[in-house]
Amino acid sequence: MKVYKRGHAVGTFRSAFAVLFVAASWGSASADTFRIEIDWMQTAGHSHQPSQTVLNAVIQMFACAGHTLIIDLDEEVPHYNVMPRNPDNCDSFFGYSGEAASFGALRNGNFDHAGDANFWHYCIFGHQYEDDNCATSGSSGLGQRPGQYFVVTLGSFSGQTGTAFDQASTLAHEFGHNLNLTHCGQDDCDAEGNYNPILTSTMSYRYQLGGVRNNVLCNGLAGEEAKFKEIDYSHGRNCSVNEVALNENIGTYMTPVDWDCDGSFEGNVAQDIGGGNAGWCGATGTKSTLSDVNEWSIVSAFNDSPHPIQVIEEISCITAEEWEQVQRETEAAGGCSQPTLAVEGCVAGENVFVGPLVVVNAGTCTFPFSTPALADSGAPNNSIIYVKPGTYDAAGAVTLDKPATWMCPTGTATLR
Repeated sequence: MKVYKRGHAVGTFRSAFAVLFVAASWGSASADTFRIEIDWMQTAGHSHQPSQTVLNAVIQMFACAGHTLIIDLDEEVPHYNVMPRNPDNCDSFFGYSGEAASFGALRNGNFDHAGDANFWHYCIFGHQYEDDNCATSGSSGLGQRPGQYFVVTLGSFSGQTGTAFDQASTLAHEFGHNLNLTHCGQDDCDAEGNYNPILTSTMSYRYQLGGVRNNVLCNGLAGEEAKFKEIDYSHGRNCSVNEVALNENIGTYMTPVDWDCDGSFEGNVAQDIGGGNAGWCGATGTKSTLSDVNEWSIVSAFNDSPHPIQVIEEISCITAEEWEQVQRETEAAGGCSQPTLAVEGCVAGENVFVGPLVVVNAGTCTFPFSTPALADSGAPNNSIIYVKPGTYDAAGAVTLDKPATWMCPTGTATLR
């Protein structure tokens, strides 16, 4: 008999289950090539031109998922403090070209790849834009979903340009909207909110400007061993949680989590953890089941779609005021400093979960393995394999010999 707690264990146990390869999609659905032309504004006081390091960080993010991202950092365009909407129709931003400062006019005069046989996206790194009330917005950006056009607008952020991390992560975030991604992983974010902590992605407000790995660790959602990068779309491996009945002892299955912030771990609490920028301690919105999504599969599906694109919506993104509130919240909890931008190496292995398909009051995992033997067969090498608490009965010897770290951080798993 082997008992798995926090830490590494590889050995032999008796299993009544056949050892089968589990055909889960570990990585992207296909290898695709994406293209973005970027123009930028600058004035005497500051420049919105992204550095090559900013671009390389996002190019590398796509490369780690098996894709090629080509970015043409093209030319400077005139600086305008605010890109306007159509004053007669405040819903129209990307299609409006009636003023020199409008996105449409700048695009028409500067989008060099507009007629190329290969499909190109077009982005302007600018200062600010008008929201759908034709008022100046402090938003970090705006993107069509799905679509061809987006803007990165960090004029209300640090130095009127944002930090290098702000720029890289927001570039990935706004481009994600073009590739049909949302803030919550679902089509409609009204119930889930924009701050879904289970969606470990640059697309979630919880992680866009604070880093995915940095904020997962800072907010106590996983241990240091967890497989996350700072700038990434989600791979869809996290377990769902039900905000109506959160089991704090189980938490994220990677670690217990004090979801209601009362200083203790309880078996069943109700708390909105994805709704507001005040965090799960302060959010009071609608409670629902929060799930992870394999966003890289959505990205691959976009590239196979016909063009021209039928745009579903324009999505505005986190504002400077909202980001300041997130920072105040994390400072109250001990502080989560923004990571320094780096061109991150690719992560070997995945976070993998083992346990029954249905767990009362705790949700389910997106691709769970029902036995450790199946995880040993189907998970990538060098994964972190989290075993849900319980007893796994067996008959017939099975050897667990895959290079991996086995953990049971929320209780005890017994193999016999």
